[in-house]
Amino acid sequence: MTEERHSNILGITLLALCSLNACAPCRPAGGAAPAEPRSPGQVGAMLARYATCRHYEDHGLLTEVRRPDDGSPPGESRATFRTLFQRETGSFRFEYDMTEGASTHQRAVVWRRGAGDARRWWTVTNDVLEGDLSEELEALAGVSRGATVDVPAMLLRRGGDRLSGAEIQLGQELIQGVLCSRISAHRGDERVTVWIALSDSSLRKIFEKRHLSGVPPAPNELGLSEQQRAAVAKLGNVARPFVVETTIEYAPVFDNEIDPELFAFSVPRNPKADPPREP
Repeated sequence: MTEERHSNILGITLLALCSLNACAPCRPAGGAAPAEPRSPGQVGAMLARYATCRHYEDHGLLTEVRRPDDGSPPGESRATFRTLFQRETGSFRFEYDMTEGASTHQRAVVWRRGAGDARRWWTVTNDVLEGDLSEELEALAGVSRGATVDVPAMLLRRGGDRLSGAEIQLGQELIQGVLCSRISAHRGDERVTVWIALSDSSLRKIFEKRHLSGVPPAPNELGLSEQQRAAVAKLGNVARPFVVETTIEYAPVFDNEIDPELFAFSVPRNPKADPPREP
């Protein structure tokens, strides 16, 4: 098996873990529970900001570090992404470019022009699938290491089951020159650390730390071939438990006009040869 193919399969394995939620948040040493929440308002203000904006666009950077429990050298993946959304028409686009190791590049896109169903494309399968926008974004949750989860859910007004609940204030910090509140917040049954801008209630950064203890076969809804699922299942027998640290940083812009042509996407004829490009 070549290095590139092995890295692709390992990436598929990792996304299968994340998409199946087969992980648990790491707790502080000694299993101590977090302090009592003190301020319940900033996450709510953030949800309202995203749920009511007319237009939204961002670009961002995701870094994932995997630290094996046995002390083996850590692995790292880095990705850039961009989100575009127009509430009046329902047009949406999310694009993700990931580099893992020296030779592996993956790209994924979910897009639609106007209301109705969205389309999803991923270099690994090179197929175009069509369905409900939220479902297509959810299908890429593992591929994108969670980048399709929080902001799209807030924009589409489905943020209640994502970032919500009682907050724990952790202080203030500058993120890309923007003063933010650092907050521990709920994401479903887990807790993540978020940085929310004091100036406009925008999400600027998320950090999540989880422990993965096993590798299940990749789920069918990822669109993997039978051969790919078999390869992932074989890797599951030898994979080591590890801690995953995921950091996502955002540079959001609200309510600027967006060129409608940016919501179109043409699938590359040769995904391996064509370089990544900005939406």
